[in-house]
Amino acid sequence: IGRPLAAMRAATLKLDASHHMVDSESTHSVSDSDSDEPWAELSTDQAKASLCLVEHFRYRTSRTLSLETESLYGAVILIPQLGRSTGWHRALMFLTAKVYVLFTLNFVVQALLLSEISRSQNVLDLFAGQMWLCDFGVHDTHCPDGPSCTGPGGTSLDGQRLYDFESWTTRNFVRDSLKQLFPEKEEEIHKFVDPGEYGAESKICRWVCCFIFTLSILDEVVLIIKMMRLLWNVPTKEESWIDFHDPGEPQHDDNWLEFVTLKIAGIPLGWKVFNAVFILGAKITLWKITVDVGITFLMETQSISDCIVNAVALRFILQIDEMILEALESGKISAALQKCHDYYIPEARPSRMTSTDLGGIRESWTSDLFLGVPYELFATIFLAAYNVYQYYTLHCSWDWDGWWFFSKDIFIPLSTDLSVWNTFSPRFFPIPSQNASYWSMPYVPH
Repeated sequence: IGRPLAAMRAATLKLDASHHMVDSESTHSVSDSDSDEPWAELSTDQAKASLCLVEHFRYRTSRTLSLETESLYGAVILIPQLGRSTGWHRALMFLTAKVYVLFTLNFVVQALLLSEISRSQNVLDLFAGQMWLCDFGVHDTHCPDGPSCTGPGGTSLDGQRLYDFESWTTRNFVRDSLKQLFPEKEEEIHKFVDPGEYGAESKICRWVCCFIFTLSILDEVVLIIKMMRLLWNVPTKEESWIDFHDPGEPQHDDNWLEFVTLKIAGIPLGWKVFNAVFILGAKITLWKITVDVGITFLMETQSISDCIVNAVALRFILQIDEMILEALESGKISAALQKCHDYYIPEARPSRMTSTDLGGIRESWTSDLFLGVPYELFATIFLAAYNVYQYYTLHCSWDWDGWWFFSKDIFIPLSTDLSVWNTFSPRFFPIPSQNASYWSMPYVPH
């Protein structure tokens, strides 16, 4: 791929012009006059194949648009358009209603799961007195003398005194109970009964797991962009998505789709607006809430092993639509999705490359250089870093003395309920809470 393309193209076109082009099975080498070049060892067909291969890797934006073939999001766009193309035959009307019911079920289930996870983090944990994990315990290698070694209990922590929240609260409960039962021995109990401190086992592991989680749901961003391009690029007019096709031979069983050509075609403006607002909007909303809830969930996971498992487990929420389509549909809709032809975006300046004309391929150092840029990796790192930053700014306070984040003050919510707006954007729609803080970060001089 790194060989000079201009020279290969010149040699290929030279052979075309002089009518010495070999057929598809030719193994002749490019002209002897250029035999001193390393690319001269390639046969004519190999040179052409190299040019086409390089152009394949250079071409980043596909002009072919398709539906999601294994998801309800593809079905909920395809089936109504097929119904419209048939003049709203009664069978397609009922099938369209079924698809919308399944789509609504999918949205409700996904939104409910995400809302309950968010309620557990933002409401129920606060009722239990749990502060935000932030960077508690992550600097234990410098403890107990470092400025960032103070735990939420107000004591200096180290690896031997580090516990998860459930264990830490239980140990505090035992110590406080002993003090209530034996008030005359309060000083001795406080000295010898050590509840430890609450903190994370690893900050780096949490960050890496946030990256893995973001990587696992990055394909949803690609699907969202594809749906946007589809709704934008298909003609805004009423076109049929079906054509009759004679397979030329008898068909057996119920193979009726062989007589039909399904294709992506024009969509009326009303349907475009409806799909953009309700279908695409639902997909974007669920993805955004999944990212926010997932990153917070991982950053609040204290154990290394639990964090690794949760990074993979959270992905299943965005796969529920595929599960519903596979389990609650007989396979007819999936077969139609598989058979639906893609839509090709017409070019402003139509150009077609044939096997004997490669003049349209241009030499480009810039395009070749950009092939080595991992755009998807940069996008994943940016999304993960941005959402981790959002977690820290929303729930934690920065301390320049120890270069670490500690939890903001904890306020008990007024109710165990969590509204849709609290789930979607807790920054702009904070949860109603009591005025007095339940917990504040204690200061311990070092």
